[in-house]
Amino acid sequence: MAQAVTSYPRREKSTNVRPIPTSQKMAQLGFSIAGRIAPELTTRLAERLFFTPQRHRRPDREAAWLSGARKTMRQIGEHRVAFYAWGVGRPVLLVHGWSGRGSQMGGLGTALAAAGFQAIAFDAPGHGDSGGRTSMLPLFLDCIRAAAADVGPLAAVVGHSLGAAATVLALADGLQAEKAVLISPPSVLEQIIGKFSDMLGLPEGVEQRFRRVMEKRFGKEVWERYSPAWHAPKLAHPALIIHDDGDTEIPASASYQLWQAWPVADFVKTSGLGHRRILRDPSIVARITQFVNEISTTDLEDSHA
Repeated sequence: MAQAVTSYPRREKSTNVRPIPTSQKMAQLGFSIAGRIAPELTTRLAERLFFTPQRHRRPDREAAWLSGARKTMRQIGEHRVAFYAWGVGRPVLLVHGWSGRGSQMGGLGTALAAAGFQAIAFDAPGHGDSGGRTSMLPLFLDCIRAAAADVGPLAAVVGHSLGAAATVLALADGLQAEKAVLISPPSVLEQIIGKFSDMLGLPEGVEQRFRRVMEKRFGKEVWERYSPAWHAPKLAHPALIIHDDGDTEIPASASYQLWQAWPVADFVKTSGLGHRRILRDPSIVARITQFVNEISTTDLEDSHA
């Protein structure tokens, strides 16, 4: 069993450097100036941006995947949430990431359906066809719990990016699932806040104000409670962790930290698939389907040895 990693960098500079668009440079300059002139107002704007996902047009391939899915709408809290299901059989829940949508998981959903499972996905509030303009991690958790309550114990739960973080938190909170697959997961919340602050060019004082906003919203223990790496050592579920070494949104080292902390897990590193294309790569879809379909849930070798 691997020892849990207890020290994490607050920020990690990615070695996968890409040019910063001029529009982002201008935004960084604007936030830098505004943060020094009006720090409270700038903090409120940063908070609004942090909790507002972007909705993107669904490409034709995702529309094709959805054509074979059963779609339902249900009320979860204050939001109407879209759910999708492919196939019949033991349920596997698919959880998209921030500014994503359930249809991004459609390639995997159709593959799992062909393998004899029922694959279930949803659009979190503020995403896809669901209601709302803002979102946050607890709303992802509400959707996971609602889906599990409908179908019972899960054969597996598969999460991407922030959806992978929500997957870990749900498992730590008692979600009944046999296995877990984490694709491009973050490891600690502080790294997410650091990347967000760097992206906007927030002055240190504004970033500290924003951190206090997070603590006021979610409690001072938010940094541990919403960090997958803090929960990983306590989870007994066999896990498959997948990350691309060219991911410019979440560094692959985050997955490596989770793999070190997780008692029983395999770590698959890819190249050239980035943060999102990894979801539809045929070899990755096949690897996940194989992992979910394995008969034994106790014979997965601990590859840390």
